[in-house]
Amino acid sequence: NQLSATTLPNRLWWFFQNGFHTANPAVTPDFSLQFELLRPISVDTNELVDHLNLIFCHGTLSPEGRSDLKAAIDFYAATDPNWMARTELAVYIALISPDGAVLK
Repeated sequence: NQLSATTLPNRLWWFFQNGFHTANPAVTPDFSLQFELLRPISVDTNELVDHLNLIFCHGTLSPEGRSDLKAAIDFYAATDPNWMARTELAVYIALISPDGAVLK
């Protein structure tokens, strides 16, 4: 529905920025996403897109989706100081893309 279509992407971005939290740490501990694991490939747009395609889209990223994802990632220069911004944006777009947002 319309609420889910806007709420889920916004909530995912919040999780990327702040990690996952709960009001009761005894039940579920807080944790953050480990983007550092993608740092070595973050400066190579093609390698990053290929990796995210396999993980989040199960290898089904359409040519149009791939092109859009690459264009968005390339907004940030492919340099080491920008690795986190590139990686967060790439993961986010892969997750909310039509190719990544379906049950596989």
